[in-house]
Amino acid sequence: MRPHALRARFDGLPGNLRGALWILLTAFVMTMQSAIVKELGGELHTLVIVFFRCFFALLILLPVFLRRGPAMIRTRRPWMHVARSVVGIASMSCMFFALAYLPLADVTALVFTMPLFMIVFAVLLLGETIRWRRWSATAVGFCGVLVVLQPGAGFEWASLVALTSACLSAMVGVLIKKLSVTDSASTMVFYFAFIGLLVSGVPALFVWHTPNGAELLLLFVIALLGTLGQIFAVYAWEAGEATAVAPFDYTRLIFAAIMGYVLFADIPELATVGGAVLIVASTLYIARREARLRTGRPNAAAPTGPGQA
Repeated sequence: MRPHALRARFDGLPGNLRGALWILLTAFVMTMQSAIVKELGGELHTLVIVFFRCFFALLILLPVFLRRGPAMIRTRRPWMHVARSVVGIASMSCMFFALAYLPLADVTALVFTMPLFMIVFAVLLLGETIRWRRWSATAVGFCGVLVVLQPGAGFEWASLVALTSACLSAMVGVLIKKLSVTDSASTMVFYFAFIGLLVSGVPALFVWHTPNGAELLLLFVIALLGTLGQIFAVYAWEAGEATAVAPFDYTRLIFAAIMGYVLFADIPELATVGGAVLIVASTLYIARREARLRTGRPNAAAPTGPGQA
């Protein structure tokens, strides 16, 4: 079948089905990115990986910038872009660090707590009113976090770093909501890569280790997968309803468990599975409540998936 005929058939599918397929693809490529980061984490410092993630992402975006011109970087809120990028780089650094020390499934489960922190920041920074149902779901989600962390029994400090990544990612989500009122997604992605390159470059110099050819190739793939994941996620939220699309994002947990076992011989512990169930149930409920509240607010930002700093 010819590409244009295949595209026409795909476009003819129901919106929710297209959204689900896009988010499945997002989940797969983002988990692949995490697996490669975990593999490189034993050879390269986290800050070096973050630096090249931004460097190659900027190169990937360069053709888009050349085609669109100055309009792509025009903004009335440069300092908010700086804040979003600094917090986003901190979140990415924490996640990459955690991946080097924890199983893929554990990191993925903890990073999925991002919507729980979003509830807290929505109250503190956006002044939103949260009623008891979403507060109750948030409490259940954080109980799931305690199950995964297992404080006092095989506790890993890297787990707190992964949780910090989710917290910072939630803060990024709040900033993106504010920026999306005036700036496009491509503008935000460009500034994140550009400012992130500057922010990560200085500390990376103190732990610098020049990657070899194979490592450079993998670093490029990390940036490519991360960029594609962001694009696919945008397609997903545009194509389908949030309540129909969001549940499929949790296939990252399945992909993480499979890749963790095949690539690193990691078998998820029962506590990880049980905690993940509580986290998924609570964040799914919050997503559905948020989608209902978003109805009639066309300017509201689409959901931001975990790890999409």
